[in-house]
Amino acid sequence: MFSKKNQFVSEIKDLKLKKLTGQQVEQIDELLTSLEEHGEIHLIVQRGNLKYINKVEKNKFWKEDTQE
Repeated sequence: MFSKKNQFVSEIKDLKLKKLTGQQVEQIDELLTSLEEHGEIHLIVQRGNLKYINKVEKNKFWKEDTQE
């Protein structure tokens, strides 16, 4: 029986990737899964190659005053 990760790796191998590696796709997927309600994933490309994957999360540390 395949685990969820093994199944994902198997599905990646079936893709015809031109720029990303299977490992990069897996990392991006894990980061997207870990995002909470407000967040972003930035892919930084230099000279046509993926160099960095940045995860940006927004946190509100105060409650909005709803009374006017």
